[in-house]
Amino acid sequence: MENATIPTEIARSATACKEVLDTHTPNLKEHTWIRSAQVDFNLWCSAIKATSFDKSGMDYRLRNYPDARESICNLLDALKTSVEGAVGIYSGTGKLLVSNNNAIANYEPQNERD
Repeated sequence: MENATIPTEIARSATACKEVLDTHTPNLKEHTWIRSAQVDFNLWCSAIKATSFDKSGMDYRLRNYPDARESICNLLDALKTSVEGAVGIYSGTGKLLVSNNNAIANYEPQNERD
């Protein structure tokens, strides 16, 4: 966030989240949670113009509030990481963080449906 005059950070972070959801949703059709998350995220992006790079976008409207922009970017980055982790767990390629001792344990996904 060095240069608050170039309003692109939120749009880039939101676009990255959108790409992760768009990429993985078709592969996990049987899990309704990811489709629901994709729809909710797309509605949010559309309503506030999070992925717009022009003056209607969130970056431009928050150009004078770099702390707010940074917080939103951090949340979007966390969302992207969470979706990638969840997809990894559901597809059997991810690892689960065990918070009691901060150890990483292999996760064996169950054949549960939403």
